[in-house]
Amino acid sequence: MQILITFIIISIICLILTYYFNLFISKSVYTRSELSNILPQLGSMINTIYYRYSIIYLAGFYLLSGLMGILLLSLFENWIINSALIPVILFYSAPKLAVYFEQTRVTISENYKDIAEALYSKYYNYILSGFSAGYASKLIENCFTNSFISFTWFIINFLIIIAIAVLALRNDIFE
Repeated sequence: MQILITFIIISIICLILTYYFNLFISKSVYTRSELSNILPQLGSMINTIYYRYSIIYLAGFYLLSGLMGILLLSLFENWIINSALIPVILFYSAPKLAVYFEQTRVTISENYKDIAEALYSKYYNYILSGFSAGYASKLIENCFTNSFISFTWFIINFLIIIAIAVLALRNDIFE
């Protein structure tokens, strides 16, 4: 239960950081309301997501990929697995895989493989973001509760994983 609460908090923090990252990348002069009044901006971001995607599929893929990230770190205590290596590999391979699936996709098919490929191509940024948030949630527990890794190793990898989640969200919401 504690990991799921951490997962939800990290997901909200990633959404907030996505807004600020996009703001700082897109502008050089900021108004006070842009910096301090974040709730309308988050509402706008959520509306953008809501109108583009099925919320049931989105939430399902986000939660499933987050649980996969949690499960992966639950199975292994190795310091290499408890690093940002797997999320970095996924960050670089997920878009390439989505493009490949999109190029080889059959337009009308009842085959489950084709349906899964089409869904992956559409939701891969949220799958990657959910995996990263779940991975970061379990990484917190592995550092502070289980003491598998040192704090320095944790903070470096945690920041990389959060950056991956923010970039994946920004690629979809603002691009």
